[in-house]
Amino acid sequence: MENVEYIYNSRIRLLRISISATQIRVSVPTGMRLWAAEQFVAEHAKEIEAKQQRLQKRMVTVPIIEPGQPLHTLTFVAEVQPDTSIKSVFFRFTGDRLLIFYSPLLSVSNLQPAFWKGINHFLRKEAKRILPARVAELAALHGFHYTELKIRSSHSRWGSCSTRKSLNLSFYLLLLPEHLIDYVILHELCHTVEMNHGPRFHELLDQATGGKDKLLHEELKRYHIPDK
Repeated sequence: MENVEYIYNSRIRLLRISISATQIRVSVPTGMRLWAAEQFVAEHAKEIEAKQQRLQKRMVTVPIIEPGQPLHTLTFVAEVQPDTSIKSVFFRFTGDRLLIFYSPLLSVSNLQPAFWKGINHFLRKEAKRILPARVAELAALHGFHYTELKIRSSHSRWGSCSTRKSLNLSFYLLLLPEHLIDYVILHELCHTVEMNHGPRFHELLDQATGGKDKLLHEELKRYHIPDK
């Protein structure tokens, strides 16, 4: 397999494999030999490659940001504008608008990574401002208890929940409609009670979403995290 990265992690006790459409990252416990990790990956190569192929089929092109084609997020709209007074890229955030100025001498296509670097910066800031309060509100409303919340730049999933009831949410959630953000949060909060996706989990999630679990799940499948 190509693009397999092995990283030693002293904070874990078991091998972890993170699979995205473009990369496979293997977190290795400090006490494990590298050859043992490589052997484990080789033994499960077919399963790993099959999952990666499924992700590749679902992978979508990162939205192009250009004049007249803004990006709408939960709390702000990102717009790009040419500006002859600057030599590269300049960002101005006004609360509900992220203005991205760029030199017209530069190619908008080549500037996409720079545009997205700035957008990601403000997505993270806004997510940290908005999501903790919403998670706490939904948890209190439905009687869930979690230990901590982390906002990450996950490209493989909208959110996750550990066995210690620690929640992880991708800041790309802010690219979803508000009701789907709530659905993802409730999904992870339900994992603080049921760690699997069995009948009891879906019964709990259906109760928390007013009987709309399947409907919201199908709607969420129409959205994808930008693969940046």
